[in-house]
Order: sequence, then C-alpha cells, then structure tokens
Amino acid sequence: MKTNPLAEPRAARPWGAAVLIGGLSLVYYAWYFDAGFNFSDEGNYAQFVYELAHGASLNDLPVGYGLLWFKIGEGLFRLFGPHFLLARALFFACALVTALLVYAAVFIVTRRPWFAALIAAVPALAPAFLPTAFYGLCILINTVPQLLFARRLEEACPRDAAFAGAALAISFQIRPDFGYIFAIPLALLLIAATLRGERRHHLIGSALAAFVAAHAPGLFLAVGDGYLGALVGQYLSYPVMLAKYAFHGVATLAGGVAETPAAGTLLARPRLFGAADSAELRLALLVYLPIVIIVAFPVYNVARLRGEADRVKSMTTMLVVLFAGAAALPHYFFYRPDLSHIANFMPGFAVLAGVFAWQVVAWTRGIMLIFPILIALTLGLYAAEALTHEGTGSIAGSFARTEHFEAGNGVKVRVYPGEKALLEDLKSVIEANSKPGDTIVCVPYCPGIAFMTGRRLLFREQYVDDALPLRDPQWLARAIALTEEKRPPVVIVMDWAINGTDISRFSRWAAPYMEALETLKREKLERPGLSIYLL
Repeated sequence: MKTNPLAEPRAARPWGAAVLIGGLSLVYYAWYFDAGFNFSDEGNYAQFVYELAHGASLNDLPVGYGLLWFKIGEGLFRLFGPHFLLARALFFACALVTALLVYAAVFIVTRRPWFAALIAAVPALAPAFLPTAFYGLCILINTVPQLLFARRLEEACPRDAAFAGAALAISFQIRPDFGYIFAIPLALLLIAATLRGERRHHLIGSALAAFVAAHAPGLFLAVGDGYLGALVGQYLSYPVMLAKYAFHGVATLAGGVAETPAAGTLLARPRLFGAADSAELRLALLVYLPIVIIVAFPVYNVARLRGEADRVKSMTTMLVVLFAGAAALPHYFFYRPDLSHIANFMPGFAVLAGVFAWQVVAWTRGIMLIFPILIALTLGLYAAEALTHEGTGSIAGSFARTEHFEAGNGVKVRVYPGEKALLEDLKSVIEANSKPGDTIVCVPYCPGIAFMTGRRLLFREQYVDDALPLRDPQWLARAIALTEEKRPPVVIVMDWAINGTDISRFSRWAAPYMEALETLKREKLERPGLSIYLL
C-alpha cells in the first residue's frame, strides 16, 4: 500500500501553476468576450439590474434566487451606467475565480500544483453557462475555506471558522440553496473540531459571528431599500423548494410522472440505452457517468477509513469534497439534464473527480484503477462537447459569429448573420414605434430585446412558461387587463417551445392573451418564429 498523501503532504509551491491558469484564462476569455447576444439569460440579468438601477424595487421583481447577485449588477450599472459588456465581464470574472478556486481546492487536498492545474483547466476552458456562472462560484467559495478548516482540524483557530462562516453567508445571499447545502459540512466540521480539543467551543462562536457580519451589509441594504421581507421570504422558501425538487426528482427517477415543482416542465433525461444518435449518447454519458463516480467516491473512502491514522480528519476532508461534487447535481440530473446545467455542475464535480483520481492512483492498484479512467473519460468528454457545442461559457459560442451588431446600453457584439438581421429588424421596429423608457412586452423570455433598446418591461415576470398558470392561476387575466390598461406600444411574442414541448409555446398555453392582442392591435408584423403586435 502506498503512503497516504493526505496524511503526509509534501511541501509544494502553488503560485506558479495558479498564475498560469489565471493568465491563460484571461487571454482565452478576451478572445471571445464579445461573442453572441443571449437576449434570454444574459438579457434577463441585464434587464433586471437595469430596472433596479432605474428605481424598481426587489419587492416588485420576481427574482428567483439570491438578491445580492442582482444588487452587484445594480451597483455596477449605477456606477458606470447600463452596459451589456459590463454584465458579461461580471460573468467571466465569476468563471475565472471559479477556475482558480477549483485549482486551490484540488491543491489543498493533493498538494500537487500541476495536477491541480490540469483539473482546473477543464472548468477554465469550458466554464459554466455564463449567466449562471455563480453556481460554481457559490460551491467553490464554500469548498476552499471548509477544506482549509478540515486540513487544520487539530490546530484550527477562530480565523479558520470565521473564514468558512463568512463564505457561507456570501453564498446564502447569492444562491440560498448552496448556503443550506454547505451549512451541513460546516456544522460537522465545527462539531468535530470542538470535540477534538479543550476549550474550542469558541470556533462555533467565530463562525456564527463571521456569518452575521458578512450578512450585515446586505441586511442594512435590504432595510434601507425596503426589500427585507423579500429577502427573508426567499430564505424561508428555499428549504421547501429543495424538498419539492428532491421529491419530484426521485419520483421521476423511479418511473413516476415528471410534474413541475416550481417552473417549467422537467426535461427528459437522454437515453443511455437506445439513444437515437451519437449526440444523445454523449449527453447521456455526461449525465450518468458523474453519478457513478460520485457514488463510488464515499464508498471508496469509507472502505479506506480503517487504514487511516487520522480518520476524523480524513473523513471531514472527504465529506467537504463530496458536497462540492454533488451540490449542483440535482440542478442537472433532476431538473435540466442539458449541457448548460451540466456545465454549471462541472466545477464542483471537477474537485471531487480530481481528488478521487489522485487517491486511487496514489493508494490503490488493480480493479480500482477503472475509476481514474472513468474520470478522465468524463472530464475529457465534457471538454470535447463544451468546446464544440454551445450551451457552456466556452469559445464554442463564438464559432461563425462574424457579424458585428450594435445597439443601446453597450450592446456591441459579434453575432451570426441570421441573428444580426433579426436583431436589427427588432431594434428598428421598437425604436420606430416607441420612445426610450417606454414599457413593452417581450414573451416568453427575451428581456434582452428591451434592454438593447432602452425600454422597460410591462410584466414583472421576465420569464413565463406553461407552469405559470399553475403557480399563479390569475396571471393571464392580470396580464390581459394590464395590457388593455397600459397599451404597450410593442408586444413581441416568440413562438418558442421553451420547455421542449408544444404546450410550452406561449401561443398555446397563453391563447387567451393572444386573442386579446388580436383585438387590441393596430398592426401585426409576422416574422419567422415570432409575431410583433403594435398597439
């Protein structure tokens, strides 16, 4: 049996590899920084913070996750003015920091800088889907301080606990579900550290104090801006939401009906056996291989505990790694098994995969070597898919985007030729039939169209789908009444099967609204895939 590198880490200098990862990532991201205009997801963030910067309250906007994420954008827009590339810079900054934290996490456990850099290269080259790059960031800002805490369990000091507590508070404010998830390993770390030494109860107090202190600026801001109720309500809603997703996800996995617990129709997982083509097979491998690796990781580590000199330290370290790898698993496996959500899951999984591969190679021989092979296959397949298909934050999104498009609020990007024609057409129609600051309608999910023309949105909901009438049965009636009252000059309806089903097309589930538009319109313009109503 080989020496346990966790128990006897050798000295290593991590900065050279970290600087290389960071520097190359910056050069790589600059290469395609201006590629594409995602008027749905990127436009959603840009329009939300645009509305906030123009005086809208978070009480009035149905923000579905951490309010701090949108307050950051609002602050940037207030300081520098609304600018699309400013929002994109924030997304890329999240991707860069996440890749560096992946490197840090793997290095903390393995003490091998170049191996850690190799693992971090995967989320660096194929970052998470940019508008939701905060998923990986929330996971890693908890993983790194908790790993540092676990590695120093015997000599842990208040600073270690405070660092982890502050990180937990930040993740709560950006994406509360990750806050709840990582509160579990932190609580176990605090208990383990307290029980292993005398008079170490101050560690719990340090973590709680840092948690409160890191929350204080956000709470003061919430009180001052009048959205404290929305903040508290969101925190209270997440445990219920997580339970619902888990229940429906497990029921679906067991062969039940895939009902919608919160938003949208759950997408069907690709078929591993009986796949229609190689594309479905590759996606299926990316969906299922991580499950095998995640399940094998704790089994392997529990089996090795008997041979550990310091079982508690090893167990807590691996527990944090397990949470890192599995934290975003439900988002893709139970809810949206597509490349974008797999990309959001990958940074945390890369930490688990890298640590697991290193453990097996360093400690084990024989049949267990199948797992490093599976890990290499999974990470390699993900990189190959992400670098050749859109859906992640990789350079694949820049391929064939050769036409330059400019619009308001700093939209200055490269797009496909067909995209440019559509965007120029929408821009000219909106500008010819409305004034800057007017409210318009863009459904089901195209807020970036309003943003690029400096218009506001009539509906509070920037994303609407066929689950909305289930959650809010009066929405259609209110939408029709509001449209009749305000008479927005432009209404854009995209015929998008937003959940991959025909009923999820706005024209199907919102047929009464479409009928109302037909009676209100003064003119209707038909375009491929969309209709424009001028009221």
